[in-house]
Amino acid sequence: EVDDMFISVLVVGNAQCRWRMEPDDIKRYHFSDLEEAPDRRTIVTVLDKDMETLDQMTLMLELDSPWGTKKKNKGTAEKDKDGKYVRTKEYFDDPRFFFHKGHLMMLYRHGPRFGYENQVQNPVYLEKTEDEFGHTSLHAYIKASETFVVCCGRNIAFISANGDSSQDPPSLKALTWVDPVTVVDVEPKPSKKADKNIQKERSNIHGTNGWMLPLPATNEYLGIAHFHRPEDRKKSEYALHGHHYTHAFFTITRQENGGEFKLKRLSNEFLFRAILESDPQKTDAETIQFSSGLDINGSDVDGKLLISYGINDCEGATFFVDMKVVHKMLLDVPEGNEVNDMMAQISTR
Repeated sequence: EVDDMFISVLVVGNAQCRWRMEPDDIKRYHFSDLEEAPDRRTIVTVLDKDMETLDQMTLMLELDSPWGTKKKNKGTAEKDKDGKYVRTKEYFDDPRFFFHKGHLMMLYRHGPRFGYENQVQNPVYLEKTEDEFGHTSLHAYIKASETFVVCCGRNIAFISANGDSSQDPPSLKALTWVDPVTVVDVEPKPSKKADKNIQKERSNIHGTNGWMLPLPATNEYLGIAHFHRPEDRKKSEYALHGHHYTHAFFTITRQENGGEFKLKRLSNEFLFRAILESDPQKTDAETIQFSSGLDINGSDVDGKLLISYGINDCEGATFFVDMKVVHKMLLDVPEGNEVNDMMAQISTR
């Protein structure tokens, strides 16, 4: 049954799987000995309730219009000999699915075509075809003509007003910064007006799931953000970019009378337990853990939260946690406070 299935998106390309690995470890963990990936693509997978893959396909771009904001790389619409728009393989970086107006959407980045500061979004289409032998195939694609750019922020999270009877049709907003909470309008026109608190001192929290999960029971939206050390993305002995990640749940809600959004609750920082532990006697976590996907199976009160995350910029993982646990982890934030106000100073001796 479709209700028991999940749909996910992932990228295949260059990663940090082999970063500073010894040759024996590469063989032990069955990693490729290639220095560069021979191909880069974005994959859509359909999973069953046990997270086993039922089908997978490369996400394609239908060239029904020019695509991009960079003049040199914008391209043109293309048709094949039968008059159909050509579909090409593209590398949609850091992709995240979300739903809006009942449609599957994708948030991603594509530096060469749109710049590295812009976030890009498109509706995603699934198409079923049948060949001359009766074999069916599922295809996934986006249309160049439906591309929408949202600037800027690190790892934007969209907020859909689906289920809110006070808004018809549902509106789409974007959480561009967690600290301070900054929400802008995406529909019908992107808002360039920054939150009045944008000049406040910030913490280094950033990175969110692509879609803020509605919590109808408490009138909040749930997200997950992270810190990494150090804040810069310079190469180090640990990784090519950031490392030593920690995560935190947070919720935002609208202020009274439909005003601006504010931070409502925030958890303490936490880690995901390592899947493969080097020492069975010790609990540890991978150096890089990046969560970008949240979904709820069941009620937002006592259902289960599905968390998907990347490990060492190399492989993906998912797990469930009870929503009752999540609610216990979330702590009330005093009125007017932001993440930076809640950060405790580490004492030194």
